[in-house]
Amino acid sequence: MDRFVVVFENAPLDPPGWFKEACLAAGLTLVDNEAIATAMSKNEESRRALLSAESGFGSEPKVLAPHYRAALDKVAAGKSRLALHGSAWLQYVSPVAACILDFSGLESERAKGRPGMTRQQVEARVEAIKKVVRDRAKEHLADDRILELAVGGDEKAKGEQIARLIEGLGAR
Repeated sequence: MDRFVVVFENAPLDPPGWFKEACLAAGLTLVDNEAIATAMSKNEESRRALLSAESGFGSEPKVLAPHYRAALDKVAAGKSRLALHGSAWLQYVSPVAACILDFSGLESERAKGRPGMTRQQVEARVEAIKKVVRDRAKEHLADDRILELAVGGDEKAKGEQIARLIEGLGAR
């Protein structure tokens, strides 16, 4: 089945309400990562692959990709327009039409700090995560298919930007 897939990243948070609304407006089905995990846990081969992986989701893409794709096929059966949460999906699913990056959660973490970490450690952690996510997106997609949303921007405006990007890709 041909699919139109948009990957959304907003670590370390769950998908926010405005993102769910933007997916609905763009005709995308947001796939629940918990449903993927459940499907994989019920498959012996997938369980073995996950347990042998060095660090779980996002690791060993060549080994884990077939298992994530199989779980996605099961969970999203019959759906052709999908939104996936987490940039690690870029390593498991191809082709991906676009990637939406929202670093608001990371910036909130930067502002609040983290227990047991110095300000410098928090700064370094936030910048390292942003670099990994941006690099991963650029590895798999052209720049015009990556949308980095303004931190703390208006939720309605974010949804409109996502809709414009998807429309610009000719997908509706």
